[in-house]
Amino acid sequence: MGRNRKRSNQQLPPMVYINRNRYIFVERIDGVRQKAIKLGRSDISLTTLWSIYRDITETSSDTLEYLVARYTDSLEFKAKPTCREMLRALTVLLNTPSDGSVFGKVKYRDITPGTIRKYLDYRNNVAGNRDITYLSSAWAYCYERDIVRITNPCKGVKRIPESARTRYVTDDEYRIVYEMPELKYLKVAMD
Repeated sequence: MGRNRKRSNQQLPPMVYINRNRYIFVERIDGVRQKAIKLGRSDISLTTLWSIYRDITETSSDTLEYLVARYTDSLEFKAKPTCREMLRALTVLLNTPSDGSVFGKVKYRDITPGTIRKYLDYRNNVAGNRDITYLSSAWAYCYERDIVRITNPCKGVKRIPESARTRYVTDDEYRIVYEMPELKYLKVAMD
């Protein structure tokens, strides 16, 4: 059991601390400390601090963040072998800046194919294609379960063109790596 807070900090929201003259929010998920989020300088009022805290912790049921959370909590998502990569990509997507806030706080009713196109233009790399593919999966999951009734805005949006690798490892390069004595385990995989 943890110790009680200092008397001066008891009016602060849960998991909010003062560090270097600023308020930070430190969350623990499954006992693992997450990265600290800066809430503001230590001279802001408590009402402002509580307002910022609520914006971070409370998710409305009509935001994109809520949709993605429903999908990532599902057994269908957890059964996928690439769920870690998908979660990483969806986190990037939700934390992308959008109109003074982040993309995850946008109401899903306001997301159109044009919004998805703007996101792809902002990312401007093939990783954006993966993000949109995973978002499309989350949207389809929620659509099938009547969580959202709007059709998938990711469908019909042209993705950033990708090109396949054009270079193959030469026999000399293969032999050099194969004969390296410190990479014995790699020989087995190369065979």
